[in-house]
Amino acid sequence: MTNISLLHEIPLEFTLLFHFALLFAALEIGYRLGCRWRVTSRQDSLDAAEKGGLAMASLSAILGLLLAFTYGFVIAHHEARKSATISEANALGTAFLRAGLVAEPGSTELRQALLDYSRTRVVAGELRGTDSLHVLIKRSLEVQGRLWPATKRIIEISERGPVEAALVASVNDVLDAHTIRVSAAFDRLPRLVLQMLLFLAAVSLGVAGYNSGLADSFRRRQMSAFTLVLVFLLTLIVDFDRPTDGLVRVPQTVIVDTIAQMESEIGDSRARD
Repeated sequence: MTNISLLHEIPLEFTLLFHFALLFAALEIGYRLGCRWRVTSRQDSLDAAEKGGLAMASLSAILGLLLAFTYGFVIAHHEARKSATISEANALGTAFLRAGLVAEPGSTELRQALLDYSRTRVVAGELRGTDSLHVLIKRSLEVQGRLWPATKRIIEISERGPVEAALVASVNDVLDAHTIRVSAAFDRLPRLVLQMLLFLAAVSLGVAGYNSGLADSFRRRQMSAFTLVLVFLLTLIVDFDRPTDGLVRVPQTVIVDTIAQMESEIGDSRARD
């Protein structure tokens, strides 16, 4: 939870503008410093530009490596969140079906509790920042508190056979799925890595601009295009690292479909009664 940085709290469009302003400012400042050095020390400017080219190549290699590792990191975590959501939906569906195999009145009570709990597991709309996530988790835990007492009442009034044992295992899986999903939601890119990535991108563009100023050959269109690619890539990395808001989110379809099946079965049961 402590890894969540300011860039995870503010809207994504402001993150994009921040990246845009930071990187273009680094490029422009580097170019102007290079031009100033070229004017004041014309004899050494070409030699300095050649040496700066080596530094630029090294920085670009390091930046590319860090971008690749960081992008792979956030993609892996995004897939882990999707997997946790699917596993939780399967656990909820299995527990609901097994609750229908035990005797009344415990069966209806547990199935309704599972349905109510499943509804709290859908992340609807944008949840920005840790406070919104904590509110959602707190509400979910309040409903979750009904599951185990309802399961205990079933075990107390029923003969303890294989069906009851399977039901207890399923409810345990539901409780475990909550922990796994919450852990995946808060497992973010370390703040230091994101700061280092931004710093290295800004320094690389600053050095590129500085070398262009020394050599008096600033290709503004090409450099602007490269800077824009970096801006959007950095913003995409931040977006992938924000599971509950932004453009890239974890799909909730599997849990929504599970809830729809539960509601249909409970409706059919009431109609038969």
